[in-house]
Amino acid sequence: MEPNPVYAACIRRAAGMLGGYDKLALRLAIGPRQLERWARGLGAPSDAQFLMLVDIVLDSMPPPAGPHSHSIVAGGLDEMS
Repeated sequence: MEPNPVYAACIRRAAGMLGGYDKLALRLAIGPRQLERWARGLGAPSDAQFLMLVDIVLDSMPPPAGPHSHSIVAGGLDEMS
């Protein structure tokens, strides 16, 4: 199976946002060496671990700005137009 560069990029981004592989490993309850391997494209996280990584990255991003940036959950569909 070919390594997925999206996994590696997400892992590196999440580690940077949290302050390193050690802190990210604690959050994911796995070893930091495993994360480093995944960040180099050697293996991949499970789907559940990848979704936790995506949550970390998204939670660290600023909210979108603009008139069409309302959340469907928070603002309802009618506010999206």
